[in-house]
Amino acid sequence: IEIAFVMDCTRSMQPAIDAAKARVRDVVRELALKENSICRLAFVAYKDFDHVAEGAPTTQVKPFTDDIEDMLSFVNELHEAPEWGRDPPEDVAGGMRAALDLPWTADARVVFLICDAPPHNPQFCPDDMIDAFPESGTTLEGDIEQLASSNTELVVLQVNGREDDLAKAVTVFEEVYRRVGPNANCQVHTLTERIELDFLELVVRTATYTLTRARDLRSRSGGSAAGAGAGIAFSGGAIPSSLNPRPSRTISYRRPVSVCKPAPSGPPTASG
Repeated sequence: IEIAFVMDCTRSMQPAIDAAKARVRDVVRELALKENSICRLAFVAYKDFDHVAEGAPTTQVKPFTDDIEDMLSFVNELHEAPEWGRDPPEDVAGGMRAALDLPWTADARVVFLICDAPPHNPQFCPDDMIDAFPESGTTLEGDIEQLASSNTELVVLQVNGREDDLAKAVTVFEEVYRRVGPNANCQVHTLTERIELDFLELVVRTATYTLTRARDLRSRSGGSAAGAGAGIAFSGGAIPSSLNPRPSRTISYRRPVSVCKPAPSGPPTASG
């Protein structure tokens, strides 16, 4: 399986950055133990236009690797932007474009967009929010379409923000996945407290579902189960309740938008 983290690394996001630093190793270990799967990780850290020199990229990218020490050396160097920007929106579009341009090789793919602010552009930004760069973000919907058409799960993890801030963007993402489908899902979760534990649980459960679903489909189609690290195209569906994060006061969970054919009967159950 290949997992790309696309993270807002602006001023308000240090708790999420710290959670990634603390839990990335645990994600790899959990998947290796539970699923006997090699997990290739990539990381895209994005900021905003007024946090970098004019014309400089807003992203830092670590391509896919199965070397956890290599990934941690990158993640451990990440820090929030030292100053606040001129407006709430961030260059989400730049981060997602960088994720799309990663050298994907597996068919089982997940992008985690970890953010607390919407993208620039009136299509995504709340009407009452100041946007200093409204002309940017014009390619974002098309990039989301490409992710959906390549069977890439998209999971939006909103950190410490108002749900209204991301409502327009999430609506667009969900509509794209519903329209483009049928082999992927768009999910939305809001993380508030216990961010490190929630981060680990959501990432592992999403990846576990993706791998379980892939192996189930291969088995039903007459092939052998996917081997360690082998990707296989899967038909998404609402994540089974046995694999969903446990409801608690620390996670506000929005059910995934199912944009695919109905799942085969007898969905897999969580082990352990």
